[in-house]
Amino acid sequence: MRLYRCVFTVAFLPLRLYRCVFTVASLPLRLYRWVILPLKKCKPANEGWPISASFINQFTLSLSLSPFLGIEIKKSVNYFWGNMKHAPISTVKFKISRRESAMKSFSTDAILLKRIEYGDYDLIITYFTRSMGKISVMAKNAKKSMKRFAGALDPFIAMNIECSWPKRKNALPILNGLELENPFAHIRTCATKTGYASYWLEMINSWMEEGRPDDDLYELIYYVLESLNAGHIPAEVLSLLFQIRFMAISGFTPNITSCGDCGVSLDEIHQQMVIFDLKAGKLVCNKCCSSRDISGDENGVLVSKGTLKQLSWMNTNDIRRAERLKFSVNALREGENLLEGFIPCHIGRNLRSLIFLKRIRRSFS
Repeated sequence: MRLYRCVFTVAFLPLRLYRCVFTVASLPLRLYRWVILPLKKCKPANEGWPISASFINQFTLSLSLSPFLGIEIKKSVNYFWGNMKHAPISTVKFKISRRESAMKSFSTDAILLKRIEYGDYDLIITYFTRSMGKISVMAKNAKKSMKRFAGALDPFIAMNIECSWPKRKNALPILNGLELENPFAHIRTCATKTGYASYWLEMINSWMEEGRPDDDLYELIYYVLESLNAGHIPAEVLSLLFQIRFMAISGFTPNITSCGDCGVSLDEIHQQMVIFDLKAGKLVCNKCCSSRDISGDENGVLVSKGTLKQLSWMNTNDIRRAERLKFSVNALREGENLLEGFIPCHIGRNLRSLIFLKRIRRSFS
């Protein structure tokens, strides 16, 4: 056994010697990569920068020749840091990426749009934020830890979130913490309110792009959720308000003030009921309707002139004055048919929450 150990040690002695020589020989290269290359990327903030380019090159040459010429590396390092210590810290600026500097961590006001399960314990949460638009973040161990995000990962909650970017590229931000701002608790206690709030949030999630902030839309959704939670404005009126304002913000405001073909104003149309073309997003008077294939059941809806004027008033006046409007039952039904028929055409998809909302309204009617 001892003879075997001796033979084994002698056999591996050249390999160990090679590793030692390779480590010593690669030391200048490692110092060059770890010390010199970062310093060459430094930018002086003023004229007080004491380290010149010629000094860096001389120091690099001495390090590279030190194993062969017998120059002590310790002297070169001491000389280098002796010059370096006189430079103010503020004068050294390294080039760092925007993701590592400004986007390393962030906090913003946010409203939870949706969440999906990821793995056994994690959640991917989509927020509509005030400063960053729509973003998706990863909540680590959100299903496992009940204390970390207890009751704060439900829809319709307004909060302030704190996230950080992981080191791995193209990875979702990590949700580190949050602070509740307004839970809107009364919305989840009513099926009708839950249906309306789900419909509004799905509209935002379906239309918005990632990373595009929209402060007007954030203020709008916060106002309607707050009013829906308080209950001082009917949910049907708030839904009309949100939808008509949402269309104005998205840039696809329906033309409800004049005929889209001949341009005659709404007041000059003699008929009380006017056809609204859902696909084209405009009114069509009776004269223009005769040359078009539009019916009130398939391509368009019949809307009274009074309802159109009320919707136009909601779209152009102060949002805080919406509670002054009094809609009749027929006006609410006409407004819902117009907007809830036009918005899916604009977004390009059928919304599941809208189907759920219509089912709730039928059950309570």
